[in-house]
Amino acid sequence: MQHLTVVIAQKDQAAASQLATTLRGRFRHVAVAHSSAEIHDAILKNRANAAIVDLELVKGAELKELCNQFSHTAIVATHRSPDEEMWMACLENGAADCCQRTDVEGMLRAIANNVVLTRAHAA
Repeated sequence: MQHLTVVIAQKDQAAASQLATTLRGRFRHVAVAHSSAEIHDAILKNRANAAIVDLELVKGAELKELCNQFSHTAIVATHRSPDEEMWMACLENGAADCCQRTDVEGMLRAIANNVVLTRAHAA
């Protein structure tokens, strides 16, 4: 996934920084949005292939809007303790997945699977 760009938006800025550090070796570029207002601009500016978005920062309606607006961007929702109901709501809103905010491998899997599907539909 070295050629992909990802935007991270987490409510906890320390968690966002830690996640960004973890992902920098796996992606071409990692950008951090510091608020829900910055997410749209960061995705556009960085031409992000993926965004990892905290559900404590972006609520359901805003997540749906984000997924609709950036349909070619894999949006992975995160939460400190997601449950099945939250997971289903995220998928219904268009997210690639909903993971625990410490589940880096789950995020990477969701991004990889979604990018493959997006490229297949574009071809």
